[in-house]
Amino acid sequence: PTPPVVEKAPTPPVVEKVEPVDTTPAPVVSAKSIYSNSSECKLAYTSTDTGQYIGFPRESRFPTSIGDRRSIVIFVDFSDKAAEARAVETWKNKQIPVAENVMAALSYGKYKIKFDVNENIYRLAGSYKDYARSEYANIAGSTPALALEYGKFVSEAVKIADIDVDFSKYDFVNVVTPTFNPKAEGGATGGSGFNADGKTFFLGTVGPIDEYLDDANKDNWLTHEVGHILGLTHVYNYYGGTLGAWDFMGNSFGYNELHGWQRWFLGWIEDSQVLCLDAATQKESVQLISPLGDANNSVKSTIVKLSPTSALVIEVLRTSSITKLTPANEGVIVYKVDTTIAGGRGSISILSNPTKIQSLGGGRPGIIGTMAVGESIQAEGFTIKVLKSVKGGDFVSISKS
Repeated sequence: PTPPVVEKAPTPPVVEKVEPVDTTPAPVVSAKSIYSNSSECKLAYTSTDTGQYIGFPRESRFPTSIGDRRSIVIFVDFSDKAAEARAVETWKNKQIPVAENVMAALSYGKYKIKFDVNENIYRLAGSYKDYARSEYANIAGSTPALALEYGKFVSEAVKIADIDVDFSKYDFVNVVTPTFNPKAEGGATGGSGFNADGKTFFLGTVGPIDEYLDDANKDNWLTHEVGHILGLTHVYNYYGGTLGAWDFMGNSFGYNELHGWQRWFLGWIEDSQVLCLDAATQKESVQLISPLGDANNSVKSTIVKLSPTSALVIEVLRTSSITKLTPANEGVIVYKVDTTIAGGRGSISILSNPTKIQSLGGGRPGIIGTMAVGESIQAEGFTIKVLKSVKGGDFVSISKS
């Protein structure tokens, strides 16, 4: 017998989720006439730590941060400490691609640094121990690490590699060393005592390979050190428990962002994109602030100048090509800049939602600090509130508390 026909139950219609449409009118943006010239908010650098900068002007001793630029990578070792076999591979496949991509993205294409790799291994004279100091250089709470004779590394590497390298083409150098025992601390430095192709001094990065080898969280070690080469400081507080501010100068590993303040300092954000309010103003300011990650000519920062050395900065953070934020963590951030504070002592402090944390790129958790629509903060006598969020940014009001 013919089996009975079993009719399939009708497929239920797919119900698409319809996001609610915000029909509220856009807030009225304040006239530009209520703002001061943006140069008024270029806080002077006043810290006694002359090697760590957060204020204006940017000194000429730092390499240019605009244009198509080049740097050279040199590998060294010693008779009693051979080079790590994977050093060249690690730089070519990890450190360099990350640094080149991040710098181009953060600068909106204004700074395109390219790294040339000299794959020769240059043997320096003497023992590796001759290049280590007896004192420790690391910060409180981190793994103990000896300081290096950083300038000696740069000068000796440049002199010995000069036979193969035309140093006149490069803004700064990078000297990659073997792992030291005991552990040694790498970083950014300067070196002189040579005359190589018209150069008698180089800023440079110097570092033992163990600092980042086989650690994906530290693929941006070079990115962080280039930040120092360009004149940026550690913006977090080593000693006050505020590690992990929103950028790679505040959370060295795991973040590939910079606050707008540093981007302005480097010339990547133009003066025309910064609105400056004097703390004495009595008028409420309403402004549409564009996300930092968007490459456009819109307003990126609104700054309230509190004194010649301190200011509140308001910016908008959203997911970007180099940093993925969850939707809940997108929003408006408020932070304070204090140019009297030296590097590593908290020259930038997150004021808005400092307990809002997100771990990025496998790195240690970092402060996001963003506020959503309807949220506000009272700081330094001002109330800052998020009024509305649109594709082009967030509307923010600033008024006396």
